[in-house]
Amino acid sequence: MEQFGKEYESFVKIDFITNPSYKRVFEGDLDVGTIVRMISAFDKDVRFIPGRTLLFFDEVQECPRARTSLKPFAIDGRYDVIAAGSFTGVHIKGSLNAPVPVGYERELRMNSLDFEEYLWAVGMDPAFIDDVRRRIRDLDGLGPAVYDLMSARFRDYICLLYTSPS
Repeated sequence: MEQFGKEYESFVKIDFITNPSYKRVFEGDLDVGTIVRMISAFDKDVRFIPGRTLLFFDEVQECPRARTSLKPFAIDGRYDVIAAGSFTGVHIKGSLNAPVPVGYERELRMNSLDFEEYLWAVGMDPAFIDDVRRRIRDLDGLGPAVYDLMSARFRDYICLLYTSPS
């Protein structure tokens, strides 16, 4: 999400686990102007630029009213909004008190990266990855340097895969 946010002139991230005080922003009116003013009051460094701002609600399951605010943001249209959360479909705290923004929310299920996607994410050259794949397919040797590099990256990948929430 943060990488995608770099495409915008302004990227505003609100993580409801690391900054639970932001939940207070959503206790009152859920109109866009009020929310934007409240977020700006909480953090003087954020900028909301109509048409050029991405607002990212992270761990949105901790603040169901932030999820409800997706509808007013969609209707208003000045700012793009993404919401993400661990186990969002399973456990939404206080969800009975906050309506789901039906018709204004598109849910995407994201899975862990596969090994090739991980290699792209850590900046490995796609041409190098293609060469390794070709060598493996053709049963050519990788050579000790490439073998050691790929083994180390695979160990890192496995460690990340099994220590991340899924």
